Amino acid sequence: MSVLYVVRCNFNDPETEEEWNKWYSTWKRDALLGVPGFRNVKRWRAVGLDKAVKYMATWEIDSLEVLQSEEYKAIWGWGKWRDNITDWTRTLYEEIPPGEE
Repeated sequence: MSVLYVVRCNFNDPETEEEWNKWYSTWKRDALLGVPGFRNVKRWRAVGLDKAVKYMATWEIDSLEVLQSEEYKAIWGWGKWRDNITDWTRTLYEEIPPGEE
């Protein structure tokens, strides 16, 4: 079963937002893609809506068990950026294979 792991958040410090984006798009991405079961990631930024949560990342993972692994738990979180993350949510979606609609 393939799972889509969707993370949404806002960032509350405009002065360090560019640095945080670089961290997320390099260190965070590379670290999580190094965890067995993490396959792919895409990052998104909201456009055109005033009240939208600004950032979203979509991670493709092998299964829900990936999020319980010691490798994942060792690097999970926001690091030094924790206090700047607001409106954080995560949602998990299971794939609907063709013919099982």
